[in-house]
Amino acid sequence: MLVYFMTKLREPLTLEFVLHNILKNLSDDDLKVNLGKTRSHFLKCADPDDENHNLSFEDAIKMESLLIKTGK
Repeated sequence: MLVYFMTKLREPLTLEFVLHNILKNLSDDDLKVNLGKTRSHFLKCADPDDENHNLSFEDAIKMESLLIKTGK
């Protein structure tokens, strides 16, 4: 049995596109310790088809600070 996984396309310069790329630079531990949430939560926020999960402004600011702090 073959299983194919397709990458979900995201429009460039959308919140979902940027968040998905940011998550590539942060570890699970970075997210859990500094933001108190799991990678799974943020991947759901980065899914353009998931209307039930949204990135909060507070989390966006914390994530940006973390990227600056870690130099990523």
